[in-house]
Amino acid sequence: MRTSQTTFARHNTIMQHPLALALTLALGAVPLSGEAATISVTSAGDAGGCTVRQAIVSMNTGAVSGGCVAGGTFGSSDTINFDSGIFPTGNTNAITLGDSANNQLSITAANLTIDASANGNVTIQRSSTATNAFGIIYDSAAAGDSLTLNSLTLSNGKVAAFVQGGGIRIRYANLTLTNCTLSGNSAQYSGGGIYSQSGSVTLTNSTLSGNSAQSGGGIHSNTGKVYLTNSTLSGNSASNDGGGIYSGYGKVYLTNSTLSGNSAQYGGGIYFHSGQVTLTNSTLSGNSAQYGSGIYSRINAVKVINSIVAGNTNSGDIYPGVTTDSAGNFIGGNPQLGVLANNGGPTQTMLPQTGSPVIDAIACTAAPATDQRGISRPQGTACDIGAVEVAVNVTPKAVPTPTLDRWALLLLGGVLAGLGLACVRRQHDG
Repeated sequence: MRTSQTTFARHNTIMQHPLALALTLALGAVPLSGEAATISVTSAGDAGGCTVRQAIVSMNTGAVSGGCVAGGTFGSSDTINFDSGIFPTGNTNAITLGDSANNQLSITAANLTIDASANGNVTIQRSSTATNAFGIIYDSAAAGDSLTLNSLTLSNGKVAAFVQGGGIRIRYANLTLTNCTLSGNSAQYSGGGIYSQSGSVTLTNSTLSGNSAQSGGGIHSNTGKVYLTNSTLSGNSASNDGGGIYSGYGKVYLTNSTLSGNSAQYGGGIYFHSGQVTLTNSTLSGNSAQYGSGIYSRINAVKVINSIVAGNTNSGDIYPGVTTDSAGNFIGGNPQLGVLANNGGPTQTMLPQTGSPVIDAIACTAAPATDQRGISRPQGTACDIGAVEVAVNVTPKAVPTPTLDRWALLLLGGVLAGLGLACVRRQHDG
C-alpha cells in the first residue's frame, strides 16, 4: 500500500564577508552605483513611516518618500522587502490598506520585486469591514516589464463594475508569483484573483482560492500566456466563463497543478476561446459548470498528458475533446481521489486513495521528476496519473535475532566453567 507521508525541510544559509558587512553598516542609505534599489518596509500600517505604499511610491518615482530609505540605484530590477523586526517569521504579518476609494497599491516601476520570503509570509489585505471598493495591486507598467511577488498573501480585494482584477490588475507587464496566495478577492467584471491584458502570468507553489468575477474567477488572461506549476486553484467562481481560468486568445500550461471546486456557467475549471491549453501531470476534479465542468473550449481541442480530468459535475469533463497526441490520461469515470487537503508541500492536493486506478498506471517517460508536492517520481513500479505521486510505505528491515555460533558457544562454556571453578576454590578456601 502507498501513502503520502513526506518530510519537507528548508535550509537557508547566509554568509557575509566581514569587510562587506562593515561597508554596508558604514554606508547605510547611501546609494551604491550599479546596484538595484532596495527598500525595506518598516511599518505594518498604511500611513506613517515606510509603509508598503510609500515604498512603492518611492520605486515609482525613483526618490525616497514617507520615511523610506533606499540602498542602490533606482530603476534596475528594484526590490521591496520587509523588516524582520516588524514582520518576524512565524507571526501573522498583516498590512491592512486604508478604507478609501480606489486605494489599491499602484505600480508603474519597471521590473519590481516585492519579496516577503525572509519573513515567512506577509498579508496585504482590504479590511473585511471596508465600505469602499478597491483592489490590492494595480500594475500599469509597459509591455516587457515585470512584477514579481514572493511569499505574499493578497486578500479581500474588491473592484466595482467594469473594473478588472480584484487581487491584481496587471495590463501589459509580466507577472510572476512564487509561494503566494490570493484569496477572497472579487471583480464584478473580469479577473477576481488576477486580471492580465497581454503579459504572461506565472504561478509556482501558489494558491488562488475563493475568488470571484463575471469571467475568470481565479485568473482572467486576454491574450497572454498562463503558466501554473505546483499550484492549486480551488473554490473560485465565475457567473459566466472560467471559474478557475479564463483565457481569450492566449495559451495556458498546467504542470503538476490541481483545479478543484471551481464553478462557472461555461468551463468550471478552465474556459478558453481560441487559444491553446496543455495539461501535464495535473488534476481537474470536483469542478462544475453547465457546459464543460472541467474544461470548455469554443474552438480548439485540449492537449492532455498524464492528467486526470474526471469527477467534475453537472456536465462533461472536457468540451469538445482532446487532441490526437494526448496520452496517458484518466478522463471520465471515478479516479478515487481524496478531498482537497494538506497532503504535504506548499499547496493543497487531491491524494489518490488505496486501489485508485490512477496509481502506477503510466510510464514515466513524459512525467516531471517530482509531483506537485515535490515527491520524486516514480514511487512504485510506474508513475501515477495526475498531480500527486502516492509515496510508497517504506517497511523497516527486520532486525535479525542474535544467534550464537559454535565457537561462541565454546567460548561461553569456557567462561562459565571458569566461573564455576573459581566459586569452588572460594568455598574451599573459606
